Amino acid sequence: MKIPAILIACYFGFTAIAVSLHADVLTLQFDGGKVTSVVDGFNGMVGSGWATAWAGSGSIGSRTITVENSDPLVSGGDNYFKMVSTSTGSSQSSFVQRRVVNDSVTGIDFNSDYTISFSTRIEDITGGGVYFFGDNTSGLAGISSSNAWRISALKDGQWTVGIGAGAQQLGMSLVTGVTYSISLQIDPLAKTYLVTIGNGVTSVSSTAIAYGSTSTGGEFLYFGAQGLNNTQSVTFDLDAINVASVSNIPEPASLAAYVGVFAIAVCVGIRCRRR
Repeated sequence: MKIPAILIACYFGFTAIAVSLHADVLTLQFDGGKVTSVVDGFNGMVGSGWATAWAGSGSIGSRTITVENSDPLVSGGDNYFKMVSTSTGSSQSSFVQRRVVNDSVTGIDFNSDYTISFSTRIEDITGGGVYFFGDNTSGLAGISSSNAWRISALKDGQWTVGIGAGAQQLGMSLVTGVTYSISLQIDPLAKTYLVTIGNGVTSVSSTAIAYGSTSTGGEFLYFGAQGLNNTQSVTFDLDAINVASVSNIPEPASLAAYVGVFAIAVCVGIRCRRR
C-alpha cells in the first residue's frame, strides 16, 4: 500500500515541531529539594541546559537557604526556595546565581530572542534594603557593570527596571507577603528588553529598555538583596524559573494549520485504503 505524500509531509512537519519544542525551554521549580544529586534542586547539579549548580556569594554577614513547601508561591506548586540574610554593615549584599548553557542545542541561544520568567515573594524587610534580580557575563558578580538587565525594588518603594539614567519605575509598590510574577522579553540584536510584573490582581509593563553597559546578555542569572543599613534582615522566596528561546515556540496559527492539514490528510489516507 502506498502512503499518500500528504501524510508523509505532515509526519515530518509534526516531527519538526516536536524537535523544536524538546529543547530550549529550561525550568527550575526546586522539586528535588535541598540536594546536590538532581538538576532541579538546591544546590542542584549540572544538566538539562544548566551549565552549573546554584552558587551563592556576597558580603552579607549571614545567609540561610532552605527549600520549603509550607506556603507555595504558585497555584498547584509545592517546593520553593527561601533565603534569609542578615547584614552586619551597610551596603552588604547576598545573592545566588546559576549559569545557563549558551547554545541552541542543549541550552539557550543568547544571540536570538528569549524570555525569562520567575515568581518571587518578599517575606520580611527589617531596615532599609533593596532586592535585585539580573544577569551577568561572569560568575559571582551580582550587581555590576556587566548586567545587561536588572530588576530591583526598595523597601516601601516601587519596582524598578533598568540601570542608571535609563531606569523605569513601573508604578507598582513592593508589598511584603505578595507573590509577584516577573517576565522579561529579551532582544539581543536590538540589545533591549521588556519587563512585565504582576501581583495577582493587576500587572504593569515597561517600555523597551536598553542593555546596561555590557553589549551581551549574561549567561548567569542572579537573585539577591543588598542591605543599606546595619543589622538588616531580608527574606525572599523564589520559584517557577523559566528560560525559553522565543524562536522555538511555534505560533498558534502555525500549529493550528498543521493540525488542520493533518486532519485532511487522515481523511485522504482512509479513502485511499478503501479503494
